[in-house]
Amino acid sequence: MNQQNNNHSLLEMLNHREKTSVLLIDEARNWSVSEVIEAAINIRGAYSQFKGKAIILALSNKIEFILWLCALDGFASKILLASEDDLVYLNDLTQLPQDSAVLVLDSGIKNFDTNTSLSDIQLTKWCLLTSGTTAKPKLIAHSLAELSSKVTSGQFGTSLRWGLLYQQSRFAGLQVILQALLGNGVLVVSKHQQLDEIIKSFVESKVDALSATPSYWRRVLMTDSFKSLSLSHITLGGEIVDDIILQQLKLAFPTAKVRHVYASTEAGVGFSVRDGKSGFPKALLVDGQLEVQDGYLWLLGADVTKNGQRIMINSGDLVRQDGERIFFLGREHGVINVGGNKVFPESVETKIRALEDVDDVRVFAKSNPIMGQLVAADIVPAYKVVDESSFKQHLIAKMRKILQKHEVPMLLFFKQEIALSHNTKVTRN
Repeated sequence: MNQQNNNHSLLEMLNHREKTSVLLIDEARNWSVSEVIEAAINIRGAYSQFKGKAIILALSNKIEFILWLCALDGFASKILLASEDDLVYLNDLTQLPQDSAVLVLDSGIKNFDTNTSLSDIQLTKWCLLTSGTTAKPKLIAHSLAELSSKVTSGQFGTSLRWGLLYQQSRFAGLQVILQALLGNGVLVVSKHQQLDEIIKSFVESKVDALSATPSYWRRVLMTDSFKSLSLSHITLGGEIVDDIILQQLKLAFPTAKVRHVYASTEAGVGFSVRDGKSGFPKALLVDGQLEVQDGYLWLLGADVTKNGQRIMINSGDLVRQDGERIFFLGREHGVINVGGNKVFPESVETKIRALEDVDDVRVFAKSNPIMGQLVAADIVPAYKVVDESSFKQHLIAKMRKILQKHEVPMLLFFKQEIALSHNTKVTRN
């Protein structure tokens, strides 16, 4: 079932599910559909003064967060999804409500006063912050119908148990939540902080569907517990997907259906690729949903004109065409300028990651008074390094064979792991 023409609230749509079936699972208990509905109705009753108000939802407890989502949709006028770490950005956003916004935190309920207006956002919109990977987060508005437009049920969605690895307040996390809730699935969450413990809890709860960034999938494959997972559906998104991670996942879970999704908070879910290859087929450009202009990928956004037409937006992602395939190069803000030569960190990372000596890598810029910028790299070695100086020379010699001269990192730093943001992406700023 596709939800794109659905104007019902989240609670109304849950009412169509089998009431006794399990909907949410954590380490403490299982929640049936009827129990979730009852809890949401109780929240509405306890906070009847919230009806028609703007609510900033910043709960860290995933189950509580979802129960409040079910209660607020169709009840509050606006829902802004955030984490407590995001609160520092809120006063800088131009779309916040100026009239008695209510902040729901783990510590309780508070008023949140701002000096700006949300008048340009319709009452039915959910407000999400962008990831902030390369810049300060921005606030983007969607309706529930837009957010759930790619939710599928039937053979794909029925009885799948989705483990939640993304932050619940971000677009990617919300997609997993809505897929489970509205796609006849089950959502499994964990209170653990360590990834290996999270995976163990997913194994115990018989999770068979997971979605994560490529960077986080690499972490998953390094855990002691991942081999005990029995996955039938794997999704990647949020970063460039290379052939290496696709091959690693196929080797680890040979019977699983693997897809990578292109999506953004600004535009919603753009498209998915299921053929096991990086990039996407050129054929996807023919339906008017996607365009390539001057090396940039453009796609239909969530905003509409006064005439009801959706607006094409520049994704900020640079791409190249190779025959019938389109490949991602990286974000425009991440390009490194080495003496006038452009270097795409993600593209260089893909090539370095293919070396047998390297488990993972992050490429970034270092300022240089002569060249403008130099290429640097954090390297996670594939084995214990005894002599770092010799190993650096060994790596650089190999890199010179697979990279152009201006792409070769001049500075190498050895790390135990590549640091990720709270969105489980490599930090680029």
